[in-house]
Amino acid sequence: FTAELATTIIARRSRRDRGLKAVKANDHILICGWNDTGEDLVRNLLADRREPSIVLLANVDHAPLDDERLMFVQGPVTEQSLVMAGADRAESAIVLGSQQIQDLQGRDAKSLMNSLTIKQHNPDIYVCTQLFDSSSLTNAELSRADEIVVVGALAGGLLSRAALDHGSSRAISSLVRAEEQCEIYRVSVPASWVGRSFGVLLEEAKAQANILLVGIESSDGDLVLNPPGDCVLGERDMVAVIANQRPQL
Repeated sequence: FTAELATTIIARRSRRDRGLKAVKANDHILICGWNDTGEDLVRNLLADRREPSIVLLANVDHAPLDDERLMFVQGPVTEQSLVMAGADRAESAIVLGSQQIQDLQGRDAKSLMNSLTIKQHNPDIYVCTQLFDSSSLTNAELSRADEIVVVGALAGGLLSRAALDHGSSRAISSLVRAEEQCEIYRVSVPASWVGRSFGVLLEEAKAQANILLVGIESSDGDLVLNPPGDCVLGERDMVAVIANQRPQL
């Protein structure tokens, strides 16, 4: 009986590791595709204070990371695989470009198609898509992705800052890496801040919560970094802050 039970457990674990079973997850982050960015991406997500559930949907033979917190579904982005990955219940999706496609525009085209497939499956999911060629942005709107991150543009920006202001790239890079002391977060404006000025709250937030306010995003989605001190916060605004961990305002 013990041998039979052990065999059953191993078989179930093998099916899970190979991504052959549907996952049971809700409000999770769905990663579609896998490349050199993947491991660092997962590590940063798992280090966040929210500790989100993560499901990886990728056309690889087995789970690329040995972490029980990472659920895995094997296959390309299709209606069937999205059902198995619980895309209809996911909060967000991240689309990574396939480095098996050597042509950067072809790689980006596939990522944009995957983004559209995900949005058609679940219109409410927030989709973030990785692109490798800035010229692909001309077609990005068709994918219905909510946010686009162009790898080359980020690298170019960091390199230019490093050349113009020596050492500044280290400060910028540290704000998006979980292992660093501080990160940048986007949080809702608490009720006690509504109707008050940015300048007053800048000092108060630092003194009371040890967080640094750096910007305001209005209800229209317009982000203003380092706004004027007399800028008044609205009820539906968001604030960008730098903090040691995700603040609970």
